[in-house]
Amino acid sequence: MAQRFVPGIRLAPLVVLCGYLLPSITSAYDPSEAPRSTLRTYTPAPAAPSPTDCPSPFHCDHCWSLRQGDQAPLSQHQAPRFKRSHHERGPRPHKNPFAKTSRGHGGLRSLPRQFLSIGGFARSVESWQVRTVDGDTIRYGTDRIRIRGYNAPELSEPGGREAALRLGQLMQQGAIDIVPHGHDVYGRTLADVYVNGQNVADVMMGEGFGRRG
Repeated sequence: MAQRFVPGIRLAPLVVLCGYLLPSITSAYDPSEAPRSTLRTYTPAPAAPSPTDCPSPFHCDHCWSLRQGDQAPLSQHQAPRFKRSHHERGPRPHKNPFAKTSRGHGGLRSLPRQFLSIGGFARSVESWQVRTVDGDTIRYGTDRIRIRGYNAPELSEPGGREAALRLGQLMQQGAIDIVPHGHDVYGRTLADVYVNGQNVADVMMGEGFGRRG
């Protein structure tokens, strides 16, 4: 008679064996003793504070705008106004502040009084307006002026160039006052010439550059 196969009879010893070994395996495993990973875990960044919690008056590093409560109104600037005193009103309206003051006879105070009313109008000129012709003649503009009171040698005569050089030096030493007295036979203006109040004829004769004539 053949023996019938029953599957449950053979599986029973295996089940008994697993039930015996499973408790020992689970008790031997400790999760705390498992090897730890060296990889860093992701930690989210903390949330940025809101604009109202930020102690700075700026919202962030990019906007640079003031908060509404920190905006102060701009003050209105007014330029100071100065009042001029009574003595700071400047010249009177009938006087031109840009007009050149004419010396007139003011520069001739050191001249002899009789020269101011003889033979025409006395003129006061600057040294750069006068050119030396020879030892006793100068040129003012288009006028050739023969200095009265002395005669100097001509340029072609001995001492003529020295006299002309000395006269040119005198003309550069200060203001020149010319008192005309008519004309000579050559059409030149005869005049007494003064430099810084000194008579040019007296200076030239005193230094030996001319003789009275």
